[in-house]
Amino acid sequence: MSQSIGVKEKDLNRLVCEIFFRRLTKISQSFLSGANKVRAYNGWVMPVLMYTFVVLRWTQTELDALDRKVRTTMTLHRMHHPMHLEVIECDKGLTPLSLASTEWQKPFVLSTSDRATVWKA
Repeated sequence: MSQSIGVKEKDLNRLVCEIFFRRLTKISQSFLSGANKVRAYNGWVMPVLMYTFVVLRWTQTELDALDRKVRTTMTLHRMHHPMHLEVIECDKGLTPLSLASTEWQKPFVLSTSDRATVWKA
């Protein structure tokens, strides 16, 4: 972080974003395992931004654009699954505790003959 009497926030925000995405791309392109990529992301990539949240002012528009670019970069390198919303829609909220309740019903399973009928149709 450069120190001077007047802080040029726009230039510093742009510089920080460049460093952040350069590091994110290096981690994403590496041959680390998924868990080690997450550790590297949390320990080497995120601190670049975390320090600036105290020092620089970020608008909500800048943060939204940054978030969108991070998700795009992570999806591009297969670190982020793009079908997250579809997974949430399929979630029925079943937990081991809810399985013990009487309101929970077992899933409906078709018999072999019913499956053959559906398949032929």
